[in-house]
Amino acid sequence: MDLAKTDSLFIFLLLAAFVIEHTSKSRISLMISGLTYSLAYMTKQTALPVLVLYAPISLIISNGKSLMIWVSFIVSVVVSIVGLNFLSGGWFVFYTHSNIASHSIAPDLFVFPRKFVRTA
Repeated sequence: MDLAKTDSLFIFLLLAAFVIEHTSKSRISLMISGLTYSLAYMTKQTALPVLVLYAPISLIISNGKSLMIWVSFIVSVVVSIVGLNFLSGGWFVFYTHSNIASHSIAPDLFVFPRKFVRTA
């Protein structure tokens, strides 16, 4: 079932935060948008490059009015990471950041099939 996958939830949260951001009329709704962006990040950490690219664009386009979004995003992500890392005894950062950063990418993706597929 596709609803159980984190990709769908990540896309939903990212789009919901974007819609909240662009329809917001108050500071509270801007904070809710930032919290929704942080939920998207906590759902799938690959949201970080998207948000790092989008944040300055959002700040430039809105003439700094979206600063509340990104402050609430950063604060909520830092508090979440520190809290989850404390509750897990350090395992949260290991599994979500350290472990992933130590993985290497194969230089040639075609080496694997050539080794195991016989050619006549």
